[in-house]
Formats: sequence, C-alpha cells, structure tokens
Amino acid sequence: LKDGVGSLIDAFRKQSQTHLDFSFAGDAETLLPDDIAACVYWVLKEALTNIQKHALAQYAEVRLQITHSQLELDVKDNGQGFQVPPLNQLTQENH
Repeated sequence: LKDGVGSLIDAFRKQSQTHLDFSFAGDAETLLPDDIAACVYWVLKEALTNIQKHALAQYAEVRLQITHSQLELDVKDNGQGFQVPPLNQLTQENH
C-alpha cells in the first residue's frame, strides 16, 4: 500500500497544477489484507482523479493513518463542490 500510495501522490504532483500536501502517520509496516489495501488505493486514485478533473482546486491534502486496529484516509481540497439533491428527491426519481 505504501508504494502504491506514493506512486499516486507522485503522479498527481507531476500531472496537476494543484498543490498537494501528503502525510502519513502510524505504522507503515502494518500488514493490511490485500483487499483492504486495494480498496484504499482505488478510493484514493478516484479522489485524486476527481480533484484533478472536476474540482478546479488550488490546494489539496491527503492524510493517511494506519494503526493495528484502524485505517483512516482523509482527502480534502479547496475546489468547487456540487450540490447533492435531497435523498427524498433522489428516491422519487428512482436513483
């Protein structure tokens, strides 16, 4: 996971005009099940892709924390958001 996340961060920094701060806390040697590590990788990849393609952000930050009992991935940016319709409207429209 550590190498994969590092590759994503490096690629984003090379391809994007958005300034990205990255921090890792915890035990980098904690072994995660392969399916969990893959999930974190793909969620982060999608988040960074969305920032690059849609957010028009000038700044983003990624914080990854891993302990023996918990994994926390936090991705934030200062880009433009979008309005999510209320849940009742989505269900009425069969989404």
